[in-house]
Amino acid sequence: LVVDDGSRDGTLERVADLPVRTLRLEPNQGKGAALLAGARVAAEAGFGALLSIDADGQHFPSDAPALLAAAFAHWPAIAIGVRAMDGPHVPGSSRFGRAFSNFWVRLECGRDLADTQSGYRVYPVAFLTGGTFRTRRYAFEVEVLVRGAWAGMAIAEAPVRVLYQAEGRISHFRAFRDNL
Repeated sequence: LVVDDGSRDGTLERVADLPVRTLRLEPNQGKGAALLAGARVAAEAGFGALLSIDADGQHFPSDAPALLAAAFAHWPAIAIGVRAMDGPHVPGSSRFGRAFSNFWVRLECGRDLADTQSGYRVYPVAFLTGGTFRTRRYAFEVEVLVRGAWAGMAIAEAPVRVLYQAEGRISHFRAFRDNL
């Protein structure tokens, strides 16, 4: 399933010939809204888990088995792909954003998580479709971790590779507002 959150770059058309189901949200409603819409489709199809991968090209689909294994070892669990963010290819703003978010999540729910900003995750579909979430944009990924921790859900982690491209990466992340 590819959820296109109102993009204008032709992304959905590029996967049209692949054997995937597509869902387009119009207008752009935010990352959280896209994940929740995907969870509803997954629930309707009878799936119990949702693996999310950002469409910005920074994640490697071949890392999915390790992420799924981490989730299913503690099922039901949220699993986070912990990005290897050392080295000169990783923007300093990304390292700061991750540390900043990790601190606030630890303060809010007592969980010491390594990468609360990673978009490479596994979620229990029932948790997403049955939960009450206030946010619909980037903050959703932090909110879902905090609400999961408050509910006593396991939160697993697995190392994943990351590729930061110097050009062509499109993001709607608003550094001040989304971190706030």
